[in-house]
Amino acid sequence: MCKSPTANAVQTSLLFPTPRSGDSAKKRRLTEDEALALSKEFAALDFPDSPYSSYDPCSPLGSPESLSDVPTSPISPVRRRSSGSVTTIAEPCGHAQRLREEEQNVVQAACGQRREFVRAKRTQPSRETPKAPPSPVLPSLGLLSLGLSLAVQEETLGPASNPCKYSLAASIGEGGAGTVRRGVERTTGRHVAIKTLKKGVEYVAEVEAAAMRACASHPNALQLLDTFTCTNGETHLVSELATGDLLEHLQSSGPVSEDQARQHCRGLLSALSTLHGAGFCHRDVKLENCLLSTEGALLLCDMGTAARCTYQSRLSDAVGSHSYMSPEVVAAHNFGSTYDGTACDVHSTGIVFYAMVAGSFPFELASPDCAQYTQLSQGAHPWPSHFSKELSEVLQMMIGGAEGQRPTCEDLLSHRYFLEETAC
Repeated sequence: MCKSPTANAVQTSLLFPTPRSGDSAKKRRLTEDEALALSKEFAALDFPDSPYSSYDPCSPLGSPESLSDVPTSPISPVRRRSSGSVTTIAEPCGHAQRLREEEQNVVQAACGQRREFVRAKRTQPSRETPKAPPSPVLPSLGLLSLGLSLAVQEETLGPASNPCKYSLAASIGEGGAGTVRRGVERTTGRHVAIKTLKKGVEYVAEVEAAAMRACASHPNALQLLDTFTCTNGETHLVSELATGDLLEHLQSSGPVSEDQARQHCRGLLSALSTLHGAGFCHRDVKLENCLLSTEGALLLCDMGTAARCTYQSRLSDAVGSHSYMSPEVVAAHNFGSTYDGTACDVHSTGIVFYAMVAGSFPFELASPDCAQYTQLSQGAHPWPSHFSKELSEVLQMMIGGAEGQRPTCEDLLSHRYFLEETAC
């Protein structure tokens, strides 16, 4: 609609009255008719949109023509309290600005600059950092990676041609010549015992391996399965794995019956007889070196102290355990004399036989200072009352006499006491 110049002039004069001079220039209150006309003309003007305008297109007031019924004065963006503080009541920046102001208020309150603030309400849940989805892995690749990780973690050893032939597990024991650990042959899954000998004992390893091979076919001797030297110079002896030694069995279950002990002693004498016939003596027969197989049979093991011996040959180095030493070995240690290695094995076997039935040793220490040891070497040792007469006679021959009076393993195996069938 086109307005006439007269109407425009009237509109301009109503909106912007001409200033007057003198007293007439003072402000005067508009009449009701002038205020109504001014309001209608003001609503008809096309003002640009403002975030502080009271007009809201989504308001139920409707179109701009209906604004004549509501106040048209602009809304101030701030409202001052009587205390002088400022509170924002209209803000175009939205929720992000309120969160920033909240952080600023928290800092000011912490510094003592602002004691009261209104916490902004969160209109949406907090955003969490998205987790990366798991990478898809095929089942076959998963099993392969699992196998590779296990292979990396386990400790392996073997000869230079196959350095990963055996995988190592927990330690079984440790001696003067080396350590023994459990192992598994990777190709067959067989459980074995792996003895690692210390460097510098190549002769000991050679003699021990030869002594074990001499008893390879005997059912009461630990079987040697493999021997090799690694690239680092360590020598390893691989043998079958037993369930435990005789000392552990006695400590957990107590002494065994005389018939059971006779059966074990018969097997021990038989293995020693085979070893002596091959030209070797053990020199360290004791409860710890008598293992038990899964079937309960006794197995002679640990031939690291074995020595080569021939008919009428004598040894001078005193080796063995003090609770099992024969008098001639003690004399060799104290006076440098010689002894027969096969005879000292018979004496040590008698101590093992005694301990299996009695559950204790006949003496505390193989020394002339021990009264029990002196009595035993002189044949005056009192035998326990629950020993049978035949057992006392056999033990008297094995540990109660001098070296020259002691029977051999073959003589004991042909004795009527060991020829009798046991009740086990």
